Amino acid sequence: MIVVNTVLGQIPAQQLGITLSHEHLFTNPGHPELYQDSVLTNMHKIIQEAALFRAAGGETIVEMTPLNFGRNVTAYREISRATGIQVICATGFHKEEFIPAWFQTKSNREIIDLLMAEINRGVANTGIRPGVIKIGTSYKTISSTERRAIEIAAFVQKETSLPISSHCDQGTMAIDQADLFVRLGVQPEKVVLGHVDIPNDAEYLKKICSLGFNVGIDHIGRDMTLKDIVKIGLIKDVIASGFIDHIMLSGDMGKKSYLKSFGGKPGLGYVLREFKNNMLQNGVKEQEFQHILVDNPRRVFGLALS
Repeated sequence: MIVVNTVLGQIPAQQLGITLSHEHLFTNPGHPELYQDSVLTNMHKIIQEAALFRAAGGETIVEMTPLNFGRNVTAYREISRATGIQVICATGFHKEEFIPAWFQTKSNREIIDLLMAEINRGVANTGIRPGVIKIGTSYKTISSTERRAIEIAAFVQKETSLPISSHCDQGTMAIDQADLFVRLGVQPEKVVLGHVDIPNDAEYLKKICSLGFNVGIDHIGRDMTLKDIVKIGLIKDVIASGFIDHIMLSGDMGKKSYLKSFGGKPGLGYVLREFKNNMLQNGVKEQEFQHILVDNPRRVFGLALS
């Protein structure tokens, strides 16, 4: 049986349904003078926003907030219960700017044990088990600390079979991440390289896919003037090249300015409403849309019970 870890417990992967693969519901990265727009802690408004996603036909959100970025797994559980959406939460780390200071004082074994405890027993005393491991790299570089975090994540991935979903800052360093994962023995099909649509380079996406990795086309909703026609072109090109199985779709709308309940736009319902309509009007088939948002997440996040 293939299952997925959600904040309400394990479910059959078949029940995931329409899934956004990289979002943020409750997050607080610190440094409010720099990241005030990314402070999402108003539960009333967050639940309102998640309900908009549910009303649009959405069923699952992969919540990609890691350690030291305001992750709150009990909040995700409350959101899930209040709205009926399934939430997959993360363990792991962001890029170096957000890696906790204690990371430098602990051994690899100690950090591995921490992540393994979260995955096997639950975060803190909540019993909530993550369904994905996060790593991150900085703009146009992989620092020594980030490389170490990747090595730790790779070990944990091979021990648990959980997928890895990465932050590629501004879409950079994806090929370098891919090379490192291959050297560390991680199966490419269990890795989503995130934000790689930002450069709007179809050849870059197809190169990543050709290596067996999944591409996070996850900055949908940034171009309201052209209605994301460039992103749709990228998706069509990747599909036409035979890589539909490698596409993961989302909006990464972890800012108040992107969420309708906070007065922003386009909101969590956008991908399933306006963006979907624009895709269908521009030549993407309904079954292709369903394949990307249902079949691909089920494969990537699914775990085979032994």
